[in-house]
Amino acid sequence: MKVQEFQIDKFARPELTSGGSIKLDGVSGTDILIQGENQSGKTHTFNALLYALLGETIALQRGHGNAVELQLSNDLEIFRGEPGKTVRTDEQEFGPDEAEEIVRRQVGSRDLVHAHFLHSRLSELPLESLPQPKRVTRVLDATNDDLSERIANLQDQVEELEAEAERKIAERNSKERDQSRRQRQLSDIRSQVKKWSTVEELAESGRLEEISNALQRDPELENQIDNLTSEKRSLITDIREKQNERTRAKELEEETREIIIKALEEFICPVCDERVNRSEATTRLDNKQCPFCNQSTDIRDTFSHLETEKQQSEGKLDEIDHELEELRERKNEVESEIQSLKEERPEIADLNSYAVDQLKEFDHDIQSIHAKAKEKRVEAEEALEKYDVKLKNIEDKVTELDEDISDLEEEQEAKKEVIAKLEDEDVSTKLSNFEERWNHHYQQIAPQIAENIHLQRNGEIVLVNEDGRRREYDRRGDLADAEVVLLNISFVIALNQIALDRGSIDWETIVLDEPFAHLDRGIKEDAIAYMRNLDIQFILTSSDEYIWQEFNHATTLSLERQYKLTDFTNE
Repeated sequence: MKVQEFQIDKFARPELTSGGSIKLDGVSGTDILIQGENQSGKTHTFNALLYALLGETIALQRGHGNAVELQLSNDLEIFRGEPGKTVRTDEQEFGPDEAEEIVRRQVGSRDLVHAHFLHSRLSELPLESLPQPKRVTRVLDATNDDLSERIANLQDQVEELEAEAERKIAERNSKERDQSRRQRQLSDIRSQVKKWSTVEELAESGRLEEISNALQRDPELENQIDNLTSEKRSLITDIREKQNERTRAKELEEETREIIIKALEEFICPVCDERVNRSEATTRLDNKQCPFCNQSTDIRDTFSHLETEKQQSEGKLDEIDHELEELRERKNEVESEIQSLKEERPEIADLNSYAVDQLKEFDHDIQSIHAKAKEKRVEAEEALEKYDVKLKNIEDKVTELDEDISDLEEEQEAKKEVIAKLEDEDVSTKLSNFEERWNHHYQQIAPQIAENIHLQRNGEIVLVNEDGRRREYDRRGDLADAEVVLLNISFVIALNQIALDRGSIDWETIVLDEPFAHLDRGIKEDAIAYMRNLDIQFILTSSDEYIWQEFNHATTLSLERQYKLTDFTNE
């Protein structure tokens, strides 16, 4: 696909089209020379073409009120401006909502096509503006083939496996917390069974009646036992509450985002019975959406509330630990006092807290105490059996989830190994093939100065001469400006040919803004001679009369110098 016509009615500055539209038609895919003196609008015209095609500009604030039309060789007509982009193809016109997708589908990758516009500023050239790893990415984009698709599919599968593993991990974490709760409940119920069984045995053996008589004979002892038992119970409650407070304070030490995501692990969607995985929740938070339902919402209040809680809890963990230690010490003291009383009065040695409570509640009615102890022991045993089953189910589910997670992780690793192997073989082959083609074009376009190019896997570019001297593209001072320009032009020529061969793009035009400004006469001659023999369409701007003469085969658009410099506005 090449440029056949374009028309610029408004773009960037009113002076650009103050004398009328900038228009060129009937090109039929031949090279185009946009000539004019400095400040005649050549670079603006370069940017107008880029703007029409991709909606972008290079080193230019394009202003408002633009209106640019572009016609390509497959009867694709593009208009960009106000009220937006429209595309005409196959005698149908499409508005802004569909236009971008049609251009992308027919022309190809935006990133690849953008690389075909080489600005006059060295810093804006493709190899200069792209980070090193992105250079390799562009080459791989251009060499897209079935193997690349296979790698992409495998990568998609790895991402799906990772998402599924995260979902399973979140479910496993939730189940483990549930398991811990059930274990604590079971521990409490076992304690109840043991204590009610003790009360029942004391009543059946007659020992409870002996204890009752001893306490009734000594009201002061009974009162001591009762007070100490009540205090112990109160301390146990306080310790549990303080432990919960400590858990909360410990959680608040984590990042706010992590707190929210962990909280989600407790929730299951009532419709699909699924949990939100960690990566989805993180992405939704980053997009200012509810991490649970994905609805757009302002989550600043949630973050602010949690941050306030975090600030208030700073230093609180040590305070809670200190309070917990004091409570435990007091509990040990109370237990020691109770034990001392039992040792002093052997007749109450078998007394436990439940027996103390029941003697007080039933006013020493042994028969009623016996009946209640039996009833409560049976209830506790039934609850113990029920909770045992629940805990077993949870433990089985945790084991099952662990196995699933292990299988998913193994499958991930297996696919990653395949990807790594394919990438190693694929990338090495593709870079080698591209490097060979790039060298060919560089040797032809710059025979007087060309050296061997080596494109490394990390995107580094090294030039090596016949004597083995190495120079690095990215180390300033190693290369002359002319070398930088010609390396970029030859890079894009190689990129274009490979992308066309592979069907990655349908774009056969390279647009160059003052490409030969840094070149000596002889080097210009070589470059122009080579470019004229290529099937690629070149559109170049130039204020150099020598270039005007040498590029005389091209369709020429002449621009007049602009004498007034202002920014284009709607006013």
